[in-house]
Formats: sequence, structure tokens, C-alpha cells
Amino acid sequence: MHHIVELIRSIPLFIFTALIGALSTLLGVIIANKHNSLMLEKRLEYEKNQNEYDRRMNLREQIYFPALDALSKIQEYLVLFATIDIKQNSDYFNVNGITEKLNKIEIIGNKQTIEAINKTLYEYTHSIFSLFSKKLVLTSIEDDIENVDSDIEQLKRDETRNYENLKLLGEARSQDKEKCTIIDENLAILKDIKIELLQKKDKLEEKRYNFLKNFLLECNESSIKISSLSLDAIFAIRRELGLYINEVDLKKMSEKYAESINNLYKQFFDNLENEFAN
Repeated sequence: MHHIVELIRSIPLFIFTALIGALSTLLGVIIANKHNSLMLEKRLEYEKNQNEYDRRMNLREQIYFPALDALSKIQEYLVLFATIDIKQNSDYFNVNGITEKLNKIEIIGNKQTIEAINKTLYEYTHSIFSLFSKKLVLTSIEDDIENVDSDIEQLKRDETRNYENLKLLGEARSQDKEKCTIIDENLAILKDIKIELLQKKDKLEEKRYNFLKNFLLECNESSIKISSLSLDAIFAIRRELGLYINEVDLKKMSEKYAESINNLYKQFFDNLENEFAN
């Protein structure tokens, strides 16, 4: 042990200094490398998270913007459903790909957004099926009225033709009593048929009035309900995207839209009352 100590003491000081300097340098390099490795890992993790964020935002942009458009279409479509001719419009439930656009939210949306969208879609589908079935009945009643009107017009032409035949007979009516009798009998029959047709039309018009009134009322209620749910879904999307939301403005917007819908349907009801009164 004594020889080892003596051996260490015999080593020149500059060698210890060089050794300590080398060790310090090595330690510095190790620390620097460790630090750089940590920084690199953090940068790679940040880039990974940023890329994932950008990817999700791009996906949201591709899905949410069309979904927002679809929610607006839902409101517009239900509000105007009472005026739509179902004979000319074959795409009753999926207008402009509404359901496809909203169902894509399931891919990327959070729980709150998905729930809001599903509530809107459920109510929309339920309302459309209900209103469409009533629209079919209403259309059938209106077709019956058109058929009765067509029969009345044909009857008027038959009456006119018989009166013209009587006019052509003129003074010869007394000489051709049999023909005149036949014409008079035809006119009497036509008169009875006309009375029956007018009575039938009155009943159909009353049926149409009562049915249309209830139909418009359901359209009005469904439109307001869908409007409220659509606005909830729109603001759920805005929350998920981190966009500013003012709850007071949301409430005011919902109330204002409901008021506009009520005013529109009030006009529909007024037009119906005026039409039936005339």
C-alpha cells in the first residue's frame, strides 16, 4: 500500500491536471449529448403532436364545415316542408346528403358533439317520417278535390251541350217532344249529379282544411324543435373547435329563430283561413 501511495506521489502534477481536464471534458460531452437527446426527443414529440393536431384539424375542417352546412339545411328544409311538392321532390329524408354529412361526425367528434348531432338527427328523422306520411294523406285529399273539379267541369260542358241542343230545336220543340224530353231528363240528371259533386267537394275542402291546419301546426312545432337542437349541435361543434361561444347570444339566437318560424307559420295559417273563408 505504501508503494502505491509513493507511486502516485511521483506522478507529475500536470498529468493529474490533464487527466482532470479530460474527465471534465468527457463529462461535459456526456451531459451535452444527454441534453441534446432530451431536446431532440421533446422536439420530435412536439412535431408528432403538432402533426396529429394538424391532421385532426384538417379532418375536422373536412367533416365539420359540411356538417354545419347540413344543420342549416335541416332547419331550412323543415321550415319549408309544408310548401314542398312531394311529387316533384323524391329525396325527402336525405336532402343534399344531410344524413351522410352528419353521420361522419362519429369519426372524429367528441362525446358532447356526437350526442348533440345524434339528438338532432333522431328528431329530424322522426319529424320527416311523420310529416311525410301526413303530406301523403294531404296530397291524396287534394288529388280527390282536383278529380271532383274535373268532373264538375265535364258536367258543365255536358250541360252546355244539352242547352245548345235545346236552342237548336227552337220552335220545333213542340214537334219533337220526345227529343226535348230526353234533353230535359239529361239536364235534370246532370243537375242532381252537380249537386252531389258540389257537396262532395265541400266535404273534401272541409277535410282538407282541418287536416292542413293540424299538419301546419306539426310543421311549426317540429321546425322550432329542430331549430333549437341544430343550434345546440352547432355550438357543440364550436366548443370542440375552440371557437368563442356566448351562451346569452345562443339563447337570443334560438328565441329569434323560433319567433321567425312562428311568424312564417302565422302567415300560412292566415292564408289558410282566408282561402277557406272564400
